[in-house]
Amino acid sequence: MNNNGTRIELKYRKIAVVYTLICLISSVVIAINFDTIIKHVNSRSLGEGIDSAINNGYIEDPDMNYIYNNSVVANVNEDIVENIGLSTKIENFLMDDNNISIEFNFKFDEIIDEYVNLDNINRIFLDDLIVRDDNNIVLYSSAKEEQFENYCIENNLNYSNYKDDNYFFGSGLNSFLVEHSKDEKEINLIYNIYSSNYPKSRKLYFSFKNIILVDEDKNIDLKGNWNIELEVPEIMYNRKSESYKVVNCTNNTFDIYTAKVSETGFEIGFVINDIEKVEFPKELQNIQKKIISENANGTERSKEWDNILSQSPYKEIYDNYNKKSMPIFNGYVENENGEKFECTFSPSRNYKWRWIDNNRYEYYETYGMTKYNSTEKVKVVLDYYEEKVVIELEK
Repeated sequence: MNNNGTRIELKYRKIAVVYTLICLISSVVIAINFDTIIKHVNSRSLGEGIDSAINNGYIEDPDMNYIYNNSVVANVNEDIVENIGLSTKIENFLMDDNNISIEFNFKFDEIIDEYVNLDNINRIFLDDLIVRDDNNIVLYSSAKEEQFENYCIENNLNYSNYKDDNYFFGSGLNSFLVEHSKDEKEINLIYNIYSSNYPKSRKLYFSFKNIILVDEDKNIDLKGNWNIELEVPEIMYNRKSESYKVVNCTNNTFDIYTAKVSETGFEIGFVINDIEKVEFPKELQNIQKKIISENANGTERSKEWDNILSQSPYKEIYDNYNKKSMPIFNGYVENENGEKFECTFSPSRNYKWRWIDNNRYEYYETYGMTKYNSTEKVKVVLDYYEEKVVIELEK
């Protein structure tokens, strides 16, 4: 696989949420296709949980035909330069509560070589992509207001409803290329769309009219009209989480309000009571104000701030603040087989690390254990300041 595109790799690591200068200035049985598994595992950049799900067949290859459209190349003035035939289809996809991950395949006519070397393409943008489901819930839109209004008219949708109240318009996105072939005139593109609580859709509809190819020094703007319909498999639209109950917790200030596992991850949420919130040290606040007042350039501010934090006593003050400002600094989930699963740290995960008030802290996080490797009993092990807290759970 030739992976020339931009790809976000998110690996588990310790993360300190710090108040920096930069912040101030800115039982289902499924048939498993093992060839599909080999191809797709570790290909989505959505974390260990998604990879585990794919490894157990939680991915759909729709085996659809190409949709051909005679697109046009437009220059910067939107003038039509030339026609280019472009076929597209969806190679595979998956959907859960937080992710809609699609692999598009684009196949171009020979004439594309006159405009760009496909092997040099490093990004593709579907500039006006709209995704909706069988209940006419719009799950994603990158279209401009006028484009979206026209889409509603074309599909007999009530535009005012979407304009005033559409939760999923704020869906996140990351995308990257996974295959290039100049000889075959093909490019494969992964589009990861993510939000919270996607509905249990039975069909998905993808619509876009503008494809932007980006190489090292230019953009190629292709205009056409592509509409793709997908049937969502039952395992995805009938997805359900399995809940765990607390058997024991070694710290009685932890109030666990949820623990559940799905096809794509394990989530736990709790509130720590009787804890004292740590304020950002005044000594460092004063230094930040001084740096900001004396440096107009953000890069110079950041350099000076880093330099100060490398020196005593400010380094010790800052390190001490970081240790106390983030009560949960590390953790994992362990099943009965001794397998350990860390935080997924994918952009789509459900998580929340926040102070509710001066005496309560909420922690909600997603780990890489899934239904496929969960057991009847599991334990969550967390580093809470200098203490190791163990939460024992049972289905």
